[in-house]
Amino acid sequence: MIALHDRGWPQQLLNLDRILSIGEPTKTGDRTVHRVRLDGDELLDLHGHEVDRIRIRAVQMMPAAPGTAMIFPYRGDDGEMRGWNKPVIAWAICIDGEVRPVTPGGVNDGAPAGDFQFGVLMPDGRVIIGDLETYDSVEAYLADRAEATDVKA
Repeated sequence: MIALHDRGWPQQLLNLDRILSIGEPTKTGDRTVHRVRLDGDELLDLHGHEVDRIRIRAVQMMPAAPGTAMIFPYRGDDGEMRGWNKPVIAWAICIDGEVRPVTPGGVNDGAPAGDFQFGVLMPDGRVIIGDLETYDSVEAYLADRAEATDVKA
């Protein structure tokens, strides 16, 4: 058994080993759900936040190198872009096949799957965002985030 997913109140536990596929989000009435196909041809509708929680469920963990951290960009009171770091203590191979950082706050520091509002500071000083972008330094990363924020404003 991989794990159980707690579906809230009243407590309904779902054995994640039973999941065969998770469909794309679809609108059903006034809510958006994902159709989940379970073994035995059983179908289940799950909300997006439930699917996010399932996707970031770790099935294996590996220790992170000392000096690895998640870096969250923010603007200080003076308007300057800064980075707030949280130590990465491990890497999680998740149920969806993605590798995600683990902090004391959990996989992705508790953020939903696909949330790349942070970078990963590697021990050699590079900052990586998902598998899309790499910056040579924290300064380069924060400068890019500042520019992206200025464009949106």
